[in-house]
Amino acid sequence: MLDDETDLAALRPSLDIDCLSCFVSNYWPFHGKLYLDGGTQHFLESRVQFVVLIISTIFAAILLVGAITSLYYVQRPVAKLELLAAFTSLFAASVGGITSAKRQGVFAATAAYAAVLVVFVSRDFANDKGS
Repeated sequence: MLDDETDLAALRPSLDIDCLSCFVSNYWPFHGKLYLDGGTQHFLESRVQFVVLIISTIFAAILLVGAITSLYYVQRPVAKLELLAAFTSLFAASVGGITSAKRQGVFAATAAYAAVLVVFVSRDFANDKGS
């Protein structure tokens, strides 16, 4: 039926083209409707999008909760600033890598993430000086 990959066509383009969506689509573990050639299968893109949404949400929550928990238990101010820089860099890399956000979106999200962490760290610095 389909002898060549170039014979395949889509009625509409994929909604999100990002690294995580491509990875999940290429390595989708659940079998969809198999065609006669044995290599082509059909599965619902909405299920892929749901899985990508769950993975992205879990990853974002881990980055936020992990950063705040780490910053809470670290006592040295220099180590807190190093952790803040490391978590902010990891967040920027993850947003840039697993979403289809443009450069300005990545910058805005990273600035907001860093602002939350800076407020948390500066609150601890103010409490340390007051003691």
